[in-house]
Amino acid sequence: MNWLRTTWLIARKDLRLYFRDRMALLLGFLLPISLVTVFGFVFGQGNGSDVMPRVSLWIADKDQTDASANLIESLRSSEMLRVMPNVDQKIDVDGITCKVADGDASHVLVIESGFEASVAEGGEQGLRLIRDPGREMEDRLIQLGITQAMFSVRGGDYWSTALRQQFADAGMPDDQLDRFSDQADRMTQIIDGWVSSSETNPLAETDAAQWGFFGESDSIKTEDVAPPSRPKRVTYQLAQSVAGVSVMMLMFGMASCGTTLLTERDEGTLSRLLSSSVPRGTILGGKVTFTFIIGMLQMLVMLLYGELVFRVGVFRDPITLLVISAVWTLAATSLGMLIASFSRTRKQAESMTPIISLTLASLGGCMFPLQLLDLPAPVEMLTKSMVTYWSMSAFQGYFWDAMSLANSKMLFAVAVQLAFATVMMSVASLLFRRNFLRG
Repeated sequence: MNWLRTTWLIARKDLRLYFRDRMALLLGFLLPISLVTVFGFVFGQGNGSDVMPRVSLWIADKDQTDASANLIESLRSSEMLRVMPNVDQKIDVDGITCKVADGDASHVLVIESGFEASVAEGGEQGLRLIRDPGREMEDRLIQLGITQAMFSVRGGDYWSTALRQQFADAGMPDDQLDRFSDQADRMTQIIDGWVSSSETNPLAETDAAQWGFFGESDSIKTEDVAPPSRPKRVTYQLAQSVAGVSVMMLMFGMASCGTTLLTERDEGTLSRLLSSSVPRGTILGGKVTFTFIIGMLQMLVMLLYGELVFRVGVFRDPITLLVISAVWTLAATSLGMLIASFSRTRKQAESMTPIISLTLASLGGCMFPLQLLDLPAPVEMLTKSMVTYWSMSAFQGYFWDAMSLANSKMLFAVAVQLAFATVMMSVASLLFRRNFLRG
């Protein structure tokens, strides 16, 4: 009985201490609930009730006819495609065709002049798909979406034409192809009757995955565009994983280094430094320098490991890699200093670190590629307000799009991170003077 009573007394003492720290209590219970709410909202807005995520397909209409307009309208009605540009956007056809090479898009469908005449003759010539060959998952969805749209534009004879072409490519003799076409014409009449008797177009509304047995249409010309310096074994998922883990884990490391400020204060080391002749500004400066050096070492180890194991071409451009790594390390260091300067106890800092880091990592695209989510404009603006978004943009631009530091997108991503770092470090400095140097 005495053992149980003593155990309860010790536990009650710890419970009192825990509930006495109201900030830690708030962070431990309310913020995780808020975190779940935010993530649920983002993912719910991103895909809604759709099974497949929407993927972006840019369209350059050089035909400018009723047939091309009908095709674009059918593509816009697809539940798995996000057709760009928007209806109200000004269209630069020549500029759209360069988006894949510039890394702004993974797929661009060019409707060439003469598409309407080809459709009238029963063909589908005049479609050219410019694509990044490494985006295989998006490519499959887009191919299905184009097939679905051609069903809507061409009607029931599309399936027979597509199958005849595939059988011909497989080597079926001409006499058997003719017999197949005769049977297919009868099936076409049935399909047309079904479509015409329906209030809506079933071929346009049915899940396009059901029509995936056609595969990739041979009559749509494909043009693969990929940076020549990208290693062939690098996939988009691999580049996402290496960049995302490096960015996310560095935040945890820098926040842990920042909490040494609280440890030194609690152990009396900070008081001894303040009573010495050391300038007060150098205390925070030394802590920032220490954290930055540790961060660069951590980044070097993670990148070395990624190169040794996955061969992602980490060191193809050492200067660009050094700059984007140093800038992100500086931003993460500023974040760590901000958390440490704001926290009143080490427990508060330890509670805030995983919540803030995981929130920034998720909303910034470290855990999953945001390009696969059809985010509404407000949520997209929210993701772009995260410093991790711009860090991921820089690393993805380096690993996947093989961009150098001279690229304007890389420079902009670096500049945004430096702006974040400046603001966070300025606020951390003010909080440090108020919470650590006061008195």
